[in-house]
Amino acid sequence: MFTSISPLLTRENITLALSIFGTIGTLVTLTSSYLTKRKNLKVNLVSFTYRRDLERLMLSLTFENRSRLPIAIISISVIKDNKELNFEPYPSCVGEYTHRHGNEIVDRKFEYNLNLPVDIQQLSAVSGVVLFGISPTDLENLSTPLTLLIRSTRGKVQKIELPPDQIKWI
Repeated sequence: MFTSISPLLTRENITLALSIFGTIGTLVTLTSSYLTKRKNLKVNLVSFTYRRDLERLMLSLTFENRSRLPIAIISISVIKDNKELNFEPYPSCVGEYTHRHGNEIVDRKFEYNLNLPVDIQQLSAVSGVVLFGISPTDLENLSTPLTLLIRSTRGKVQKIELPPDQIKWI
């Protein structure tokens, strides 16, 4: 049996086999590296509300970074009638929590809108509220869905359509 294999064990054939194994290993490494380090940002729209008291469109969003590299959300905007509206950059109180023990206030927390840029570490998530200054008459007379644009430090702009019939009015 060794005599039938020995003509195949030449220096050229061994070099060829090693180069083929090295090429296959390199392709597997490149593919797995691409799949684990590519942009994998999942955006979940929790609620889509118009608050009449603030006169603002309030979007509650969750950003989930499923990649192995950190990512930053640098801009969030809405396209309405081919015009791009940017988020409200200044802090506004969007909610509050009060815990009482009898008549005494024991704890009080205030929730503010999201400040950009938002840094999201690898395999982590961030949530918050984003405000847009849109008048209620403009929202009631929408003919096309709003388009939410999310720009990050990696990859293309993510687009999410927001149908006007799903707006909660409070």
